[in-house]
Amino acid sequence: EDISQMRVPIHGPKALWKRGVSGTALEFDGYHSLVSFPASNAPAVSGDGLTIEGWIALGAYPWNWVPIIQQGDDDGYFLGVDSHGYPGFKLKVSGVWQQLVVPGRPPYNDTNHLALFHWYQLAGTYDKGQGVMRLYLNGKQVGEKAVGGSGVQTTNANIRLGKAGLLKVPTDGTHDTLPSEFGLDGLIDEVNIYNVGLNRRQVAESFASMNPGPAVLNHPDMQPRHLPNPTTNRKFEAYYTRLQYYETWDNMWCFGSFPDVVVGFDQSPIKFVFWRGVSFVPMMVNESNQWFTEEFNETGFCEDAPGDCEPMSDKACRVSHVRIIENNPARVVVQWRYRLANPSHHWAFYDAATGWGDISDWYFYIYPDGLASVDMRLYTSRPDYGHEWDEQIAVFGPGQHPEAVIRKQPVMTLVNAAGQSTDYDWNPNPPNPNYPGNIIQMIHFTGEYSPFAIQKFDGGDIYGGERTWYSVFPTWNHWPIAQINSSGRNASFPDRASHSSISHLSLPEYATQNGPVTYIEKLLMEGMTDLPAAALTNLAKSWLDAPAVADVTGGSSQGYSQPQRTYVFTYGSGAAPLTFEIAASVRHPIHNLCFEIRNWKSRTTRATLKIGGVSQSDGPNFRQGVKIDTDGSWTLIVWVGLSVETKQEFEVAAQ
Repeated sequence: EDISQMRVPIHGPKALWKRGVSGTALEFDGYHSLVSFPASNAPAVSGDGLTIEGWIALGAYPWNWVPIIQQGDDDGYFLGVDSHGYPGFKLKVSGVWQQLVVPGRPPYNDTNHLALFHWYQLAGTYDKGQGVMRLYLNGKQVGEKAVGGSGVQTTNANIRLGKAGLLKVPTDGTHDTLPSEFGLDGLIDEVNIYNVGLNRRQVAESFASMNPGPAVLNHPDMQPRHLPNPTTNRKFEAYYTRLQYYETWDNMWCFGSFPDVVVGFDQSPIKFVFWRGVSFVPMMVNESNQWFTEEFNETGFCEDAPGDCEPMSDKACRVSHVRIIENNPARVVVQWRYRLANPSHHWAFYDAATGWGDISDWYFYIYPDGLASVDMRLYTSRPDYGHEWDEQIAVFGPGQHPEAVIRKQPVMTLVNAAGQSTDYDWNPNPPNPNYPGNIIQMIHFTGEYSPFAIQKFDGGDIYGGERTWYSVFPTWNHWPIAQINSSGRNASFPDRASHSSISHLSLPEYATQNGPVTYIEKLLMEGMTDLPAAALTNLAKSWLDAPAVADVTGGSSQGYSQPQRTYVFTYGSGAAPLTFEIAASVRHPIHNLCFEIRNWKSRTTRATLKIGGVSQSDGPNFRQGVKIDTDGSWTLIVWVGLSVETKQEFEVAAQ
């Protein structure tokens, strides 16, 4: 006896019907998708036994055991797949939850392991007369177990397809993981329940009768999965967009058409990406679509918020957001604001009297040379707690293994203020470098462009723990993309988006404020380059020890703003041009410049620029834009592409 022609609800954000092995199949999103119906509508499990069968195609391996079909929880019956991609059949017999599984071992590549994006038939049978459970894969038996002939004990629980429920916690490869939604990510088709135990021949015939052939088996109707690779048309600009991943994941988001921000460049193939799929944690992306971040604040395991209070814990972006503050040909400014809460949404150092806890407010001043000066401000009532500020993280999409993205020789280069560089390998264990005295750290990618950070590091450490057989780099897949309630789950396959942490950097304080509103402020420069790390020495010195301004006429100087990587001036009220000198030297070089000139004439007034008395033409090395300030006045932003170690004279005038 089988069941069919039953109308049941499909739970989840959206039902997606796809081409199946026979007619249509239902695609499950791995979190919310569920087909459920009352036990009274299922065949009575009595008489000779039970057979359960179904066809599946996995888009990713489950977080834990997930069912094709089940009744109850450690009760009734279950046919499904474990977190490493192996099938299993489970029954309650004589009061014992019997499990027939085909366990695998790293690297999980034997014949019983289910490949992704491939159709399989699974079947479990129980013959009451023989007292034996049997498990089949594509019509062939892969395991059996004697369990006795007392029959299957069922319950009144609903029959569930595609989702295990909220009670399960992952059983391996995990830490800091709480009960969560664990479902099957992929396609399910042709599920059948019989109240008899089919024999080997009957199971093989069932497989053969539904086998659609290799053209369908090897190409299930699911979208491929890659990290977004947004186009910027090689323009220097920021824009709002809604980046796409794959449709079942995209369907889960309650966002409009423009939640994400992308910044592109006209003279570099890299991008800055602020995407909800990575909790808006800012990403630098190179020409090979390899992702990296230098960020973020973390308050770990405080009294009222146990666990990792950090932006990656905000998986649904409930309390994180990003917005474009400034967007002109000379400069882009992006704000990223996020609350430090753990995966259960407990806010670090929450104060009921004020309604506030730890919160970060960061500004990215991004320039045409592909660099960002990051002004990081952490508002906290506990500035002495030991908050994390910088974690070097490579992010991988499905199909990307860490060692296909991060070079192993060298992995990292440190450069000191004298321009001397030291390379470090993981050979096979991570090194123990001495960070103080260094001003540049580069992580080497296999692509053409690699990420780097600049600051006068006062400490740091290498992520040496939590490594597994999977990679020399510790790798987790609880973030990004994932929506499970976890702050740590080790990756075993490149099936999902994942990340590897390389190091922490300790950064000096730039400013602090005490009192009712307490904050700590730190700075960082970051970017991606195709140059050797030591070639960035003058760039680093130009920001860390910027040359002074002198001999200002036609206005006034407010000096160099390191957070913004810009020289700030006020334009005079008369018609005289603004002139000034930048006292560059070998110790204080110029490596590209930005001038912020307040009290500008109007939004449409263009500026002329002379360097050493020579007029400069608008183009890649002379860009300008105008922004309006909060008081209604206008501010001119000028970008100058110039790298020298000698004094330079500048003249800016209104046309």
